[in-house]
Amino acid sequence: MSGDKIVYVSGGEQASNIEGDDEIYRMNALDGTRKVNLSNNGAGLTDRSPVYSPDGSKVAYESYGIQTSNPEGDREIYSMNTVDGTGKKNLTHNGLGVQDFIYPD
Repeated sequence: MSGDKIVYVSGGEQASNIEGDDEIYRMNALDGTRKVNLSNNGAGLTDRSPVYSPDGSKVAYESYGIQTSNPEGDREIYSMNTVDGTGKKNLTHNGLGVQDFIYPD
């Protein structure tokens, strides 16, 4: 899927993100159509640095802000399904004071 789709970060109030936080979106690479807010996490959370898994089925990304899977609110690495953003999973769980980042190859 990653060959015909782009994942990116968009912030600011819009119909798919009324809180205006940075969130992860997917769109068609050819013409920018079919934009989908994948992370859609709500107020107070920031999502950044999306990258596709090698097979294109998942998106890994950084997320920070207090949430059930990250009560400290530190920056941690998550994954979710590329198609619709379901199956969100905290991959790092490193605890208070540890910040995790994605750096592309």
